[in-house]
Amino acid sequence: MQSAPTTEQKLSFRIIGSDKALYAPKETVTISCKIEQANVPVESLALETLLFHHEKKVSSFQTKLLSRQGEEVQVLFPAPDPDFTGYLVRIQVVDEAGEVLAKDTCAIDVSSSFVKFPRYGYVCDYGPSLPAEDMIAQMNRYHINVIEYYDWHHLHHEPLPDSVSKDHLSDWTDWSGRTIHVDTLLRYIKAAQKKKMVNMAYNMIYAGTDSFFTDKEGRETPACCWRLFFKEGNPRGKGPFYFTMGDSPSHNGHLYFVNPLNPEWQTYIFAKENRALEVLGFDGWHGDTIGEFGEMTDASGNPLGYDEDGKPIYLVKQTYRSFLNAAKKALGKKYLSFNPVGAQGNEQANTSHTDVLYAEFWPWDRARDGELFNTYHSVLREVERSREDSKSYSMDGVGKSLTVKAYINIDTKKDFM
Repeated sequence: MQSAPTTEQKLSFRIIGSDKALYAPKETVTISCKIEQANVPVESLALETLLFHHEKKVSSFQTKLLSRQGEEVQVLFPAPDPDFTGYLVRIQVVDEAGEVLAKDTCAIDVSSSFVKFPRYGYVCDYGPSLPAEDMIAQMNRYHINVIEYYDWHHLHHEPLPDSVSKDHLSDWTDWSGRTIHVDTLLRYIKAAQKKKMVNMAYNMIYAGTDSFFTDKEGRETPACCWRLFFKEGNPRGKGPFYFTMGDSPSHNGHLYFVNPLNPEWQTYIFAKENRALEVLGFDGWHGDTIGEFGEMTDASGNPLGYDEDGKPIYLVKQTYRSFLNAAKKALGKKYLSFNPVGAQGNEQANTSHTDVLYAEFWPWDRARDGELFNTYHSVLREVERSREDSKSYSMDGVGKSLTVKAYINIDTKKDFM
């Protein structure tokens, strides 16, 4: 906590922040600080840096102040050696007699990879001249180490317009007609990578808009054969499975869903995602779903596929493991995270090769044992189950951390701001 100056002391000190979201063991850590309102010569003061883990001091360093009052000063020290360990950093201003005049605290994460302890943030505004670098700096102060870029894309089935390439970068519009300014997007990505944050490109794993299924002459395209259909007797609906998103100047206001196990769809969407990641410099794909809507078939009325025991698959959530493993293989060194909305199909994600587990919980959805996700206890149980399920798929055999998406319960942006 930042120290407020007393009447006698008249010295204010604060930590501005660390230079990165996480550090490899022994990597140099840089923490920026500032001293203001000092009634003693700044050059007579020193900064003492103490590192604590579980309230136990593990190291300390002292830096002689050479800057003037009000100027930023940087404290540098090597990150401790143990991997995947967090530390409280306390920096205190001491005089020549060793008396502590002021102090402030922050934290650092010493981890060689973000996948052990993912701390998700997101961006969704890609307007012109946004202070992207300042927004990333603020997220870094919150120790965010992975960012979801929500609705950055052109269309769900064509995340990056075919006309955009590394050599020909230009703005594009999304399904609603909103302009995505590529310069803003690239500044986000560049600033985040400097701070060792991971940039994840959001997109559905199994969806396309109107123009994917109907050509300019109004004829059906081959992609129509990939669509999902409500199985006969499914009380949730009939015919093709789709959502109406809203008015669209490009007539792409409907979102149709396809069979994740369709091999042609997989080949198509993996190529589209890889191209977008390569051109824009994203670090991975954040795959999304819309939850479970009962039994579905393919366009011919057949099961979506068959499980390891040869049993027919009619629930979309039972396709996830196979899809995710194929996606991870196609992405290569790029990261893959995945949101089985409502934690429906979480067991499949937990036992896949996806790098990060992630779930939106809703109070009307139920866990695998039928318990509603309407208490903290029910969410905790799913977090624990995910760790247990994923042990043999995790980097250290301990299990993966489940990222839980949390929404602020407000009515309007004005109330929040």
